[in-house]
Amino acid sequence: MLKRVRDSRALIVRNRDSVNLKNYDEFFKWLWQCFTEEEGLFPGANFGRRCQALECLIELITVFDLSSLNVLSTNGLKYLRWMSDSYENNKAMAFRILEKMDIPELQVSDYLQTCIYLI
Repeated sequence: MLKRVRDSRALIVRNRDSVNLKNYDEFFKWLWQCFTEEEGLFPGANFGRRCQALECLIELITVFDLSSLNVLSTNGLKYLRWMSDSYENNKAMAFRILEKMDIPELQVSDYLQTCIYLI
C-alpha cells in the first residue's frame, strides 16, 4: 500500500498539483504522529504496541524519504526516548529509524568526532 501511495505522490509532484500534494503531506504527518506519539510510542505503551509502531515506522522510512515528508517536530531530542526501551529488538529498530532522521541536535560536530576518534 505504501509503495502505491508513494507512486501516487510522485505523480502529483510531477503534475504540480499543490492541493492534492498538501493533502498527501498532511496524511503522512498524521501517520507519523499516529505511530510516534498518539497510538504507538507514547510513554507507558506496552511491548506489542511499541514493536508494531516501530515496524510500521521502519516500513514508512523504507518507502519514503523523511526529509521530503517534513514530519519531524521542532524538538528532535524527544525521539531519543525510543532508545530507553527495555527490549533490545525495539532499541535496534529505533536506532535504524533514528539514523535515517536528520535531527540537528544529534549531529556530531567535526571537532567532537575527531576527539572521539582520538580516544
